[in-house]
Amino acid sequence: MENKYKSAIKAGAIGAIVLILISLCMTLVSDLVGGKAFQEEMQNWAQQYSNPQSAPTGPPQIPESLMGNFLLIAIGQLILLALLFAAYVGVGVLAARFSAAQLKGAGDAALVGALAGAVAEVVHRIFTSVINFIVGLVLPLGTTSTISDRLSSFIGEYICCLPVMLVIGIILAVIGAVAYFMIRGPKAP
Repeated sequence: MENKYKSAIKAGAIGAIVLILISLCMTLVSDLVGGKAFQEEMQNWAQQYSNPQSAPTGPPQIPESLMGNFLLIAIGQLILLALLFAAYVGVGVLAARFSAAQLKGAGDAALVGALAGAVAEVVHRIFTSVINFIVGLVLPLGTTSTISDRLSSFIGEYICCLPVMLVIGIILAVIGAVAYFMIRGPKAP
């Protein structure tokens, strides 16, 4: 295996660690701020409006406590999602930097970035799904605390999240690697 691909795998492994830490923060934000009490209160509020005969008249009024928690979750998740996307770009930059001496063109940089992004996302998804499964069973803060619910969520991560985030991660890592190569230029061997 060529050194540039070994460097890309190393950059992907380093990026996976960063992605895992960001994902753990996302889990903590959603489970601690939006824990079981918040979810039950939100469901009770929504049930008021689900039955037209007993629904209050006028526009729906969201209680301030629900809105505050909802905004905290939304803002926190958006910030962490932006960090996640920036980490994918960083994985590409890191891969291009590690293998800068072996890169002959932007195509090589794109290939190295794609490999690093793919490695980062696959490792990230495996660790994150296992950690979320275990945390969900040990600390059932949310409403999905049964084994079957956690298992379906675990499988759903591989059916839904992995392919989508794999494509996004590869694209962002390629952008990072090519941008680094274009700014830095090819290095003399």
